[in-house]
Amino acid sequence: QWADQPIYAGRDKQSGGTWLGIHQQPLPDKEGSIIYQQNGRWAAVLNFRDGVQAGINERSRGELVTHFLTSMLSPMTFARQIDLQNYAGFNLIIGDATQAVIVNNRGHAPTPLYAGLHIISNGQPESAWFKTERLRGRLRQEVLPLIAEDSSAEYWQAAAFNVLSDSTKAPEDKLPVTGVAFEVE
Repeated sequence: QWADQPIYAGRDKQSGGTWLGIHQQPLPDKEGSIIYQQNGRWAAVLNFRDGVQAGINERSRGELVTHFLTSMLSPMTFARQIDLQNYAGFNLIIGDATQAVIVNNRGHAPTPLYAGLHIISNGQPESAWFKTERLRGRLRQEVLPLIAEDSSAEYWQAAAFNVLSDSTKAPEDKLPVTGVAFEVE
């Protein structure tokens, strides 16, 4: 929980933003204890993988998450007002209790996300990278059936963490072409 803002998230020590967070307002209850009120807002940002380094004049992408979480704008309205040229490449996924939206500054206009499973990488949202397709398959086979049986987190959480811990490397012929050196990929 951030002390200076109603955000629950990790914090970038260099620029003060975050890459993944939720709105969480600490409020005192009747007895004076602190309770946390959530308004349903959440956000995540991924650096876009295109081999282009962030410029010294570009703003921190983590501030996009912070600004959305503390704003009152709908996800679509917020996404449409971003000055995309001020940031290095990103995929931003933002949502509240009624809507989720993805936007990037590499040619993907703000788009509502329909209910369901979405796997987002460091490329275009529709990119079928080895890692995204492997994750999608494993979630569908190993996690979603458990959630369908019993939606309590205790029932399916261990399987989800196992899937998210997959460190399988992509075969060389399945690596995406991103402008990043082959050795880095």
